Amino acid sequence: MLILSGAPAASDFRLAKLLSSIRERCGSIELLDSRYVHFVDLERELDAGQASILESLLRYGPAAPCATPRGQVLLVVPRFGTVSPWSSKATDIAHVCGLAAVRRIERGVAYYIDGPGRLSEEQWREASSLLHDRMTEAVLREAGEAAGLFQHAAPKPLATVPLAAQGRAALESANSTLGLALSDDEIDYLVEAFRALGRDPADVGTLLDVDYNIATRTGLQCAPLIHDFMGTSPRGTVRMSIGPANKESDVDAAIRAVTEIAAAAPRE
Repeated sequence: MLILSGAPAASDFRLAKLLSSIRERCGSIELLDSRYVHFVDLERELDAGQASILESLLRYGPAAPCATPRGQVLLVVPRFGTVSPWSSKATDIAHVCGLAAVRRIERGVAYYIDGPGRLSEEQWREASSLLHDRMTEAVLREAGEAAGLFQHAAPKPLATVPLAAQGRAALESANSTLGLALSDDEIDYLVEAFRALGRDPADVGTLLDVDYNIATRTGLQCAPLIHDFMGTSPRGTVRMSIGPANKESDVDAAIRAVTEIAAAAPRE
């Protein structure tokens, strides 16, 4: 894995706002700075010309000072097991530029927090909560840990949230463990909706999104009468739409994803 630093990731205005919020929770923090960090998964080592092309592609945004910011690092990256939209496009561009040895490029943001001393564990957790979105991101302490971005785990089996058996607590637990970021009123709505349907929520759409980076629409999709006609009500369906930017490889990837999820699903 190559690790290449980049430009400042946040504006001075954004950093000042974040710094104010961190000071409220963590006390006397003197400085907050940021840099993009790029992680490159390679099939083989690049030659000098290819390395130069890659460095040129990742040299964007405002010029960064030569010196690395001082302070303790909190590295925000996409959640392990996901592929960010930025990664998909950046990897495609690298391939178009002849960098076939690049399997994937991902990007994180290194935040540098400087104060009179190192952050305590509690302060580290508080600062982390302000600097990342736990639904889509994770916080690391060392750049080497980002190798986990490129690990390929076996797909998880299809699961349901046992709402009928466990009630609202089941959805609250799923909200916490899956990082769904549902508000209390959204949980109330979903509990009532699935009780009315007489079934438990399933996670086919979540698996496609989180494990395969494929966006879909699930359920009745604002068209309950069509589902009545097709005989798919009240369960609904998972719908995929092909757009002008999709390639044949995207269709193949979607077919593989659905096949793997179906193979892992428990039989009724």
